Amino acid sequence: MRILFFLIVSVLLFASTDKIEREIFATIIDGLYPDRQSVRVWSDDMQKRELLASIPKVSLVDSPQKAETSF
Repeated sequence: MRILFFLIVSVLLFASTDKIEREIFATIIDGLYPDRQSVRVWSDDMQKRELLASIPKVSLVDSPQKAETSF
């Protein structure tokens, strides 16, 4: 029973980590670019790209030269 409880709690914590990280990135981007409707962002980390793509204000670019910021 304890193992099942630990497993459920672990899964819920890992699932909420992405949501918290997405909110942190959105807050940072809003703080850096408060007047912008869209911000060009570059990242070479595929997990971060997926996370950043879910933020409405973020427009992902393919090269760092085209980006306004990178993560």
